[in-house]
Amino acid sequence: MRRILPLLAFLSFAQQIPGETPGTQKTETFDVDPGWDNSSNRVEAADPPTVKQDFGWSPGRIGGTVWKSTTPAWYGMPLERTLSFQDAFSATGKIVATHDPNGGGVAYLGFFNHERQGWRPWSSMAMRLVNEGDKMLIFLDLMTAKWAASAAEMEVSVPTDGSKHTWLLNYDPEATREPWSDTKLHDYLTSGRQTADEILVKAQQVEPGLTLTALEQRLKATLQKGQVLFLERHGKKLWSLKQVNEDLKGAVSVQIDGGQEYRTFLPRGLRDQQVMLDRFGIFNMQLYHGAMNFEVSDLAVNGQKIDLSKDPGWEGRGHRTAFMERDFQRQNFGFSAETSHAEGRKGEIGGQFYNVEPDDPLHGYYADEVGRLTLDDPIRFAGKITFIEGSTDAGMFFGYFRAEDEKRVLPPNTTVVPGWPQPTVIHY
Repeated sequence: MRRILPLLAFLSFAQQIPGETPGTQKTETFDVDPGWDNSSNRVEAADPPTVKQDFGWSPGRIGGTVWKSTTPAWYGMPLERTLSFQDAFSATGKIVATHDPNGGGVAYLGFFNHERQGWRPWSSMAMRLVNEGDKMLIFLDLMTAKWAASAAEMEVSVPTDGSKHTWLLNYDPEATREPWSDTKLHDYLTSGRQTADEILVKAQQVEPGLTLTALEQRLKATLQKGQVLFLERHGKKLWSLKQVNEDLKGAVSVQIDGGQEYRTFLPRGLRDQQVMLDRFGIFNMQLYHGAMNFEVSDLAVNGQKIDLSKDPGWEGRGHRTAFMERDFQRQNFGFSAETSHAEGRKGEIGGQFYNVEPDDPLHGYYADEVGRLTLDDPIRFAGKITFIEGSTDAGMFFGYFRAEDEKRVLPPNTTVVPGWPQPTVIHY
């Protein structure tokens, strides 16, 4: 589910060609198709699904059906001025979630930049709404214009049964985190991930009568204060210390139905980075694939009541449309005769690359056959490269490799990873 989208070109490179004079140089300008060897580099969908984005304004509310898709879709209110993480801002309202049989949906509600989102959205501070069947989970996501990000998973949700719930999203740029009062609990935790059962083993050595229920209540209290990190992975609830020894300033919080606010704090360096929030509204998560349904009413943004009884005239892109979803984290790279990103003239190689698992059939390559080289051979290549777009956790390679190894499907390897539930299946 991780992606990188560079366009690149090698305009010339030199290498030792077996059987040729040492130092033989081969040059490629890509003005014509070089006809290189390839495998799974242009992947097409055999039976692509249909995405039907259908969200925006309806009398008295905003929302609708939001599809997770690599194609961006958003609907938002232009802000009076562009905000950063040094400004205070907030939004409140009521939300209704209903079950969607397609499942797997994720959408955002909050502040963002309308020109760029991505699967981890640039310049944003929003609630991430996750369709989990009979409930909608609520997380916090934020990211600067420089790609620095933070997030908070919380044990907060609303049922997908059509019931109405109040919500609050608030950011205070001057907030600081209070010192730990539960110092014993602090000592039981580490920066590594532990289950409550694992923490209890340590805790009972100091507090023999401590129960699992009491420990979980203390963990939840520190989670609400933004002092611990909570993650639910592989069916396990995991806890760890959050932002240890960091200079924190600024807190974003979420509150549902007037309950306890859950807060997460920003490292000062992240808070002070460039951020350009110019819209409030709804935008999709740019990954493949899934849908969810929700609506928001009784909306107020930065203390101003929004009249949704009539069309507010907000802006949008791709929020009322239907199309065949052909981009399913697919590889799409090779020779391109018409693009000119790297050199300024047409003809180059490159395209869209996805960071995939080795047992995924979508990994591939596009390469020139150079014969057999070893580390006894002099190897050198040079050229020009341009990265058009990238995304969090993405990766790709260019260089020398053995083609038959790139076509081989590797079995999963069970490896012990500290801090994770055991065993963990890792593909490499």
